[in-house]
Amino acid sequence: MGKNLNAERRAFHYVVNLILSHKLRPGDKIYEPDMVEELQMSRTPIRHALAKLVSEGMLGKKDRERGYVVPLLTPEDMEQVFTARETLEGKSAYLAAKYGDKKSIEELKILNEREKELYPTDDKGEYAEINEHIHLGIAQMSRNAYIERYVTQTYWRSQLYTFYLGEFYAQNGEARANNKYISHREHSCLIDAIERGCAEEARELMIEHIRSTHQRRFK
Repeated sequence: MGKNLNAERRAFHYVVNLILSHKLRPGDKIYEPDMVEELQMSRTPIRHALAKLVSEGMLGKKDRERGYVVPLLTPEDMEQVFTARETLEGKSAYLAAKYGDKKSIEELKILNEREKELYPTDDKGEYAEINEHIHLGIAQMSRNAYIERYVTQTYWRSQLYTFYLGEFYAQNGEARANNKYISHREHSCLIDAIERGCAEEARELMIEHIRSTHQRRFK
């Protein structure tokens, strides 16, 4: 079972990386048989990964139509998904500061250090995975299964906008060096507030971080 889950995760991130690298763009389609051939794995984990990508809003699927499509992006949808993230992740950070355990906080700090190292490089794939683990890790620390579920859903949907419009994924390392709004700095302050158990401060920092991503980092 663990092997199958690993295969499913590999298939999931295969599609995520195609979107991140703009090899798949809004309106483009991806087909299950092509993934089977490319990844050399059975249909089952690929089918599960594609279903998860649909449920998280990263792909769309119409009945009786072949393939899965990358959704078209709109200003209205972007506004709604980032507003939802502010509410959900603000609460998850608040609860993480109340209930977060030492081990989970140390893991966040290690991820944040790796994030700092990656920021000047062009390893956008690993940087995106680190960001995923930080945000979804904080949601997990909330100890609320419903908040974690909907944080995951809105996080992945918002990544469509981040990958296509965000400054980090459009710039090279040199251009990013003088950027005032750097995600890992904001994450560092957020993790510090969680570690100190300052729930309201953690909530406000998370909201400001997501708002910053939405309002300042998109060209």
